[in-house]
Amino acid sequence: MANRHLELGVFAPTIGCMPPAASRLVYGGKVNLRPVISHTVPLREGLRAFALIEQGEAAKVLVTP
Repeated sequence: MANRHLELGVFAPTIGCMPPAASRLVYGGKVNLRPVISHTVPLREGLRAFALIEQGEAAKVLVTP
């Protein structure tokens, strides 16, 4: 059986979860993070995000309000 890893990440600019240099690049428009998001699902379908990842159909899922 393959080693599987499920990661739940939360990104909120007010939390300050990114190092300052990375934050400046992203918010300055120098780095586009959109290409790393494979799927977007609304919050009401949040469990679907986990299913997509577990089934190997998604790499990074953005859950929106």
